Amino acid sequence: MKKLLVLLMMCFSFQSQALFEIRAGYGSNTLDEDAYLTSEFGKLKGFNLDAIIEPPLITDLGFGLRYETMEMELKGLGADVEMDRLSLLINYRVIDFLAYLGFIGTYALTNDMKYVAGSFSEDLDDKATYTIGVEGGVNLALFSLGVEVGKMFGEARQSSNGGTIELDGLYFKGILGIGF
Repeated sequence: MKKLLVLLMMCFSFQSQALFEIRAGYGSNTLDEDAYLTSEFGKLKGFNLDAIIEPPLITDLGFGLRYETMEMELKGLGADVEMDRLSLLINYRVIDFLAYLGFIGTYALTNDMKYVAGSFSEDLDDKATYTIGVEGGVNLALFSLGVEVGKMFGEARQSSNGGTIELDGLYFKGILGIGF
């Protein structure tokens, strides 16, 4: 029985020893409606792709890059805001064995935001965005399945009319990863 338990623990804990992890996710940012004059803004939804390296001498601390592509519908206006974001990522896992739990943060290197209404398109002037959050999930052999919850901070300004879109708000992501 002890041998079976040890074998199961070895088979399902490889992820905690991963040096490199690739993760994909889908999520939604709920923007703080108190920051707007109207509640015409939808949620910022989209996909992300992460590449994380966990150096062997610095256990449980990971560094990497996150690429996100998101879109937000402006209700009743027939317009969208599109955002492509490349950011530095750092995470620290307090627990990383069969399950993982820890902290995660990102800081945008690039934010490409665009306001699109029919055939009209305008680039938005955006300030640096960053996120702080917690992540948790389970490690299944080389795969991991988890969630990330946190808060995003930032804003974008429309050049033509000076309107501001505050990106502050809570976010949620479902994450699927593979570690090597």
